[in-house]
Amino acid sequence: PSILEEYMGEFVTNPNPSPYMQIAFKIKDSKKNSIPAAVHVDGTSRIHTVSKTVNPKYWNLINEFRLLTGLPIVLNTSFNRHHIPTISEPRQALEHLLDGCMDYLAINDYLISFDDNRIATEPFKNEETESYSLKRDCIKRLITLLEIEKDKKSIIQYVKNLSKLLNIDLSFDGQIFKLEGKNVKQSEIQNTLLAVL
Repeated sequence: PSILEEYMGEFVTNPNPSPYMQIAFKIKDSKKNSIPAAVHVDGTSRIHTVSKTVNPKYWNLINEFRLLTGLPIVLNTSFNRHHIPTISEPRQALEHLLDGCMDYLAINDYLISFDDNRIATEPFKNEETESYSLKRDCIKRLITLLEIEKDKKSIIQYVKNLSKLLNIDLSFDGQIFKLEGKNVKQSEIQNTLLAVL
């Protein structure tokens, strides 16, 4: 669960800051019945302390819940699906929403509703979304290689592999890109390839 850090001592026997939800705390016997869904069988809970100075919006949300219920604590969970790594960037969070895994997604000052965006998911399958993401990420990796890789042979080989992945006629001779037989400047290759997607 996430708790307002000021109330940590009311709920656990050994209160300490826990901003990353990595510590299991012993819940006081007097509080176990008030938060049963947050207490493990052994009487502990992996608590996330929320600081008003570090995360004021989340702190205010929990505080409003406290004013309504008397509890300065809300149940939370990790942001991932079974067998999928934890969400680490906004693109992944949006894909998660559009896969129908949740009703709403809040990122900074934006609240995105699945119902309002459901039409966006109808023509797509999960595999297509993942495939698009992979292709886009590989195109961006090409730009990184162009900036840091000194060995032109490595870049040429990468472009051959990228050509197969994108199913296009793309080549690089160490100086010039050719896309479907036409020269493309290095400075324009990323946008040109992204447009192909």
